[in-house]
Amino acid sequence: MARKPMDQSGASPRDLIWAAIRAWPAHKGPFSLREIADEAKTHPDTTRDYLRALVKGQWLAEETLGETLFWRLLRDTGRETPRVRRDGTPVVQGRAQENMWRSMRLLGTFSVSDLIAQAATEEAPIAVNTALQYALALVAAGYLRRRNEVQFLFVGAMYTGPKSPVIQRTKVVFDQNLRKVMWSAPGGRAS
Repeated sequence: MARKPMDQSGASPRDLIWAAIRAWPAHKGPFSLREIADEAKTHPDTTRDYLRALVKGQWLAEETLGETLFWRLLRDTGRETPRVRRDGTPVVQGRAQENMWRSMRLLGTFSVSDLIAQAATEEAPIAVNTALQYALALVAAGYLRRRNEVQFLFVGAMYTGPKSPVIQRTKVVFDQNLRKVMWSAPGGRAS
């Protein structure tokens, strides 16, 4: 089954599971699979897979009490759901856009080369064309303005939160913070 585009889906099962883990009262002690799956309203298999990935990534610890397996939160990194593969390693897809979004706000006024110098990392390199296309899409969506042929200006009033606007394959700019399509290219799918 194909995954729905971000703008057509609600919170992901992993988001719901992470929120349930963080909300679990510490005075209750470790939690069971059933307790978190019930609280998150997610399938137990989905919940188990994510709990295992979080253990491998060292967000959770497993504890066996009698015949039952329990989990305990080791590392609460905030509301942002940890993006990990089954083996616990971080997912880096989308990291370049996240880095550019954060850097645009910090820089205020920037060129594409300024943006790359600030945002690119070894694990998330950024090509010139990638940075330019992202900036132009954000101009179209109203997050940025063009100052001249080479410089962009971040529109502070358009800062909607820490999650980066995403350019989807359907040719739309989707704001993950507002969960809303902010711009659709001609021929793109508007919601």
